[in-house]
Amino acid sequence: MNNSQNSNQISTNVVYAELQNPPKKSYFFQNLLIIVLFTYMLVSFLTPKVTVDNYTPNTNYKPVNNKSIPSYFEIYGEKADKAYYSEFDRYSNNNNQICDNYKNSLRYFADSLAEEKCTYTNCTKLIAYLAKDKVMGSDSGSDYMKDLFQSSINYKMNSFINSLNENMSGYQSKMQQITQEYAYNICTNMPSASKLYFDKNQSFNTPDFRIALANLGIAGAFNGVSLALDVGTLVSTGFFSSLRKYIVQLAWTIFKSPIKKAAVSVVASAADGPLPIGDAIGAIGLVWTAYDITCMRSDFQKQVADSIYNKLYNEINNVKRQSSEALNDIHSNYQQIRLDMEIRFKKEYSQIL
Repeated sequence: MNNSQNSNQISTNVVYAELQNPPKKSYFFQNLLIIVLFTYMLVSFLTPKVTVDNYTPNTNYKPVNNKSIPSYFEIYGEKADKAYYSEFDRYSNNNNQICDNYKNSLRYFADSLAEEKCTYTNCTKLIAYLAKDKVMGSDSGSDYMKDLFQSSINYKMNSFINSLNENMSGYQSKMQQITQEYAYNICTNMPSASKLYFDKNQSFNTPDFRIALANLGIAGAFNGVSLALDVGTLVSTGFFSSLRKYIVQLAWTIFKSPIKKAAVSVVASAADGPLPIGDAIGAIGLVWTAYDITCMRSDFQKQVADSIYNKLYNEINNVKRQSSEALNDIHSNYQQIRLDMEIRFKKEYSQIL
């Protein structure tokens, strides 16, 4: 029993001693890793980063096999590309906002225009003109609709188109400026031995800068993208004529009965010479009461308003899609101009040293 107690006591003493004096671990690799990371961070912090603002061209730079190119080509190229995308997003959003604002205003415009033009007097005149057309095969009803609606609708569409044109022109001018600045930045960093070298103290609007671009063979590059794109050319051919034709067809349908009876008066009036339109209107008043015409007029006004709204809404969507494609084409064209410049700049640089 005593031996067992002694053995347990010894084991307890050993465990207690180990707890009091644990074996030492090695932290060599952990300490080494910390030293390496600290050194890397210190070197990164102390090493100046090359940017557009602090870059100084190395005049002793020598191309190797015409492939080694200074980093400012990449720096200014990346800066221009970022500016291209930024302006594309901004002007695309403007383009979409203009289109959406005009679409939102169409319901009020169409209802107001139809109410203004589809009066009792105007509808009575239209019936008389269509009665004349039925007898004589003329097109006076369509001409009358043109006189009533075309100027107002053209004004609305022209206002819309002018807003888009202003946005489009601003975008193209901005893209041209970005491309010019890119070329200017490269030329000012070219070694003085280059025919493209340009003094930093001069503006890229000066003739000397144009001469530098001419020496590169790209002086006319900016003319390759039109700065006078007329959004009006995107409007569908025959836009208003198709709308006018539809409104006349509505009139034929809604005023069918008074037109038919008024045609009898037209025949009688025309027997002695040219049709006095006033006589035809008077005849309509004898056959149909003001109440009858008013009821038909109300239906005609509603359908005219709907046809104007739908036609303009679809046309604005059409112009919105095509103008967005035009903005994208301009973006792609200027990107290609910049890439062409970069190739020629690098070739020039490789040849002069």
